[in-house]
Amino acid sequence: MAESDFGADMPVLGFISYNNIVIYDDYGIYIFNLLDDKLCGYFDFEENGLGGLQGSNATFVYVSADGSNIYINGKKKKFIYEINSGIYREEEFDKTELDLWKQKKVAEPVETDMYYSIGGVYEDKEKHKMFLAIRKDLQPNYASLVYVQSDGLEDNIHYLFNC
Repeated sequence: MAESDFGADMPVLGFISYNNIVIYDDYGIYIFNLLDDKLCGYFDFEENGLGGLQGSNATFVYVSADGSNIYINGKKKKFIYEINSGIYREEEFDKTELDLWKQKKVAEPVETDMYYSIGGVYEDKEKHKMFLAIRKDLQPNYASLVYVQSDGLEDNIHYLFNC
């Protein structure tokens, strides 16, 4: 996976907490444990009969506000993925009745000598910035993808697919 190129869409942050982040792209959903710096869960769109993030067969991904569940909405199938157990099941849900993660994006992208941000840049209550980024020293693919937490003075960088 590390040397694989990105699909039609760049990876997107679907949820951020102190312990975990949820990322999704055209291939599926990845759950990373930030404390252990490990991939701790994966949901494959194709394996479960779902399409990517665009087109007439698009799949939509939502994460609960508390980060416990991922709601996966395909054209013909819906799934609920329980993050703590890693178990998912095909089940109907109504998005309008869910309490979903709605972190506010900050307007400015971030670029340093080492990386540049992709997608949204988020900010927590303490004004720390959190975002996905591409390392400049590598070809832009999954091996170059990192998650950054920055307090403005120091960056905490998590190397996601660079095993």
